[in-house]
Amino acid sequence: RRHARNSVTREPGCISFEVSTDRDDPCQFVLYEVYVTESDFETHMMMPFMQKHLSETASMMDGEVELVGLLNRLTAPAK
Repeated sequence: RRHARNSVTREPGCISFEVSTDRDDPCQFVLYEVYVTESDFETHMMMPFMQKHLSETASMMDGEVELVGLLNRLTAPAK
């Protein structure tokens, strides 16, 4: 929660940062992050709080952080 909040509030290029867990296995997480540009995402990965987050959560990980892919955002209606 802290990491998601930091990303959205401290990074001008971060539009959204959602964290979800698997219904059957609450230890499985999916992070869905939206950045204005790929460069904004790369900047995010180098932020000091991101490096701290990766360090703090390394023991909880079963492997490396996996970037599933980069998408082109077409629309995101607000509710």
